[in-house]
Amino acid sequence: AVQDDTTTAARLTIAPGKSPPAADGTKLAHKEKTFLTDQSYRDPPSTQTRADTFDEFWAGVLSALESGATPSREILQDQRKSGYLLTQLRFRSLDNVWIWSYFLRPENSHGVPLVIHTHGYNSEADIMWRWAERGCAVFGFDVRGFGRSRSDTLPIAADGYVLTGIDHPETSILRGAVADYLQAIRVAAGLSPERPAITVLYGRSFAGALAAMAQALSHAGDFLVCAVPTFGWARGRRLLSNAGSSGEINAYLRTYPERENNVLHTLSFFDPVNHADAIRCPVLGGIGVEDPVVPAATTYAIFNQLHCPHELREFPCSHTLQPEESLWTHYEREWLDYTMHGLPEEFGQPVTGSR
Repeated sequence: AVQDDTTTAARLTIAPGKSPPAADGTKLAHKEKTFLTDQSYRDPPSTQTRADTFDEFWAGVLSALESGATPSREILQDQRKSGYLLTQLRFRSLDNVWIWSYFLRPENSHGVPLVIHTHGYNSEADIMWRWAERGCAVFGFDVRGFGRSRSDTLPIAADGYVLTGIDHPETSILRGAVADYLQAIRVAAGLSPERPAITVLYGRSFAGALAAMAQALSHAGDFLVCAVPTFGWARGRRLLSNAGSSGEINAYLRTYPERENNVLHTLSFFDPVNHADAIRCPVLGGIGVEDPVVPAATTYAIFNQLHCPHELREFPCSHTLQPEESLWTHYEREWLDYTMHGLPEEFGQPVTGSR
């Protein structure tokens, strides 16, 4: 198990609605940023920035997805291998975009847990055999514009994926990306031979943000596993990171500084900080203290908005090449154990020494 040791992988258990106390001796990864010098990275000065049309916007997305009784899908390939069934398929998502996906399950998979996942930024979904080997049914997919879901009919902005359609929330590709996760949930439910024992929404980095927003909007998961979710606290992330999608946004705004307010307005619709308080299922969150792509302060900005039972696991680093990245295997082992055997009764409750 992950130990209560901030020098390796800290186990932080947080009462609903409360932030953890700062650990002695913690340092900001970017301490030169003066607006955070007097703050712990665990308690960033972030606030929700929901636009007046936020709820109406997302109600429209949900309505568009649910207008059809069953999402259209096409089987691409069926395989049987060593006691497992693997189906590769594509399904139709928002705006008639086809999304590649797979469904992997043990041959005797009645009533087993279902895990739904996607991939990181500029990546594609791996087929997660090791999760199936633990006894899970697994549904994974490539978000529009990535991997096997790329299409000539959906051009991506030359200066970065996140900038595609950035002028308006309605045209932003992130609208479609969240919709793809929502639609994947519906497709996976339709493929399962019977109701799963538990439905887990899993995501890390880009996928972590999509999973969190999809859960907030659908309440479809029984358990959310959300590691280093990106897009949190858009204004603060601009100052703390210049890598990944944040680097693309910063480069764009150096060229078009007059568009900053408009860009941040669009991003506010896809900021998990503005969705987190709608999540009601248990959440296991993961944070990397040193992370050049998703700074710890931006992940805490999201998790500090949760009002559901949740626990956070803090690791020395993420999105790096450091050897301590291997400690994340603790996190995977833990959430899979919870998925297969259930959450402990005390999950999300205060522990001795917490506030």
